[in-house]
Parts: sequence; structure tokens; C-alpha cells
Amino acid sequence: GDGNPNWQLYQQEFADEVPAVDCLAPTYPSAWVVPASLDDDQIRSAAKYRSKQRMPAACWMHRDTGAVMTRSSQPMAGVSAKSNADDIALLEAYRL
Repeated sequence: GDGNPNWQLYQQEFADEVPAVDCLAPTYPSAWVVPASLDDDQIRSAAKYRSKQRMPAACWMHRDTGAVMTRSSQPMAGVSAKSNADDIALLEAYRL
């Protein structure tokens, strides 16, 4: 089928199964699912806010309810407790 319109496949460049120099998250696979409501700039911004750019990524979805489980590294809020609007938008999109 056409898949779920709420989700998109995010793809990053790999060469011979090795992450390209400018890939978003070198420790992630070449493709993973993210909310369709976010654009590339938001996804990149959210990733930069996380340690090793390990942004929240969907790893499981409940078949009946659509609830999603995500994994990520810790946010880099620092002692000033700064936040990132795109990281917040990404987390909110997973909740919908």
C-alpha cells in the first residue's frame, strides 16, 4: 500500500555501508521513520540538539492504537537548561 501519511522515511547518505561525512546521524541506519509533519531542516536541528545527533527515532508502533516508542540520546540542554524548538516539535509529533 501507500503506507501511513503521518510518517516519512528519512534517508541519509552511505557509501559501501559506511556513513558519508555529512550524514545526519552516523550511528543510525541509512534510513529510518520520522513524522511526516517535520521538514528536513527541523529534523537536522532536532538531531543537533542530541548527543551524537541521536535524535528521537521510532523503533516500534502499536498496531491498533498507533502509539509509538522512540529511542534517542540525552538532549544537550547543559547547565542553562536550554531547549530546542525543533526537538520539542519532533517529540510532539510522535505523540500525535
